[in-house]
Amino acid sequence: IDEIAGNAVVSVFIPTSPTPFTGFTINLPKSKVFELSMTIEEALRFVITAGVLAPGDMPQDKSDPALEALARQAEQRNPNDRDEI
Repeated sequence: IDEIAGNAVVSVFIPTSPTPFTGFTINLPKSKVFELSMTIEEALRFVITAGVLAPGDMPQDKSDPALEALARQAEQRNPNDRDEI
């Protein structure tokens, strides 16, 4: 995979809630992946509770362009507007 991608790739398992034994695997460039200082128990608690119980020291990268774009959209949005279904 590394050879085809042209750089180092890491396989990441993304568990689904509430059963962390199911999920899917994606391959990401190693430069886009970082390790969390989270125990296995904390990770399972995070997944099983769908993120409700998250460790307090989880890093949040606020410089992510996608997050910045969503924040700008939320700031500009009129609270009386609703998305049509």
